[in-house]
This record gives sequence, structure tokens and C-alpha cells, in this order.
Amino acid sequence: MGLRMGNLSPEQFAERVGTEFTAEEIAELRSVWSQNAELTGPEDWHIFDSPTISVTVGRPGGRALATFIRANDRRPFNRRVDFDLDARWKSVPQEGNKR
Repeated sequence: MGLRMGNLSPEQFAERVGTEFTAEEIAELRSVWSQNAELTGPEDWHIFDSPTISVTVGRPGGRALATFIRANDRRPFNRRVDFDLDARWKSVPQEGNKR
């Protein structure tokens, strides 16, 4: 594994990939941004940059991932962005939800 640089803020991410977040999205992302690059809950996220941008989220159906998807839908990212799932936050099947 190579050297990873980070931890990008929502604004730095938007600038580097040529997209935009609304003020509400910035507030939402900042509220669950793991600034020490260690996820502490399923809604957390962090970003590393180098050699590609890598966004790690706590769970696939989380609010942060949905926010990144909406931003990309409005203005597609101008460079490659990898999305990774932190395996510690896998959803647990509940009764009636067989996986």
C-alpha cells in the first residue's frame, strides 16, 4: 500500500473533484466527518488523496454516501474517486431480513 495523504474536508474534496455541495450538505458532512481518519460510527466518513481520492464510509446506505452521490449527480466528479466501506460497520441482519 502506498502513501496516503488526507484527511480532506468536504470543501477540499469538492474543489479537487470539481463538484459542489449545498450549505445543508456541507453541514451534514461536517457533522459526521471523522477528522482523525478513524471511523467511530456507521455514519462517519473520511477521505484520503494520493494517488487517487478514496472516500471511506461507515455503511453503504448512510447519509454521507448519499450526499456524495447527489453531488456527483449534479456535477460529475472530474477525476476518479474510489468509495470504500469500513468493514467494522456492516449491517446486522434482523429478523425477517435474510441475507
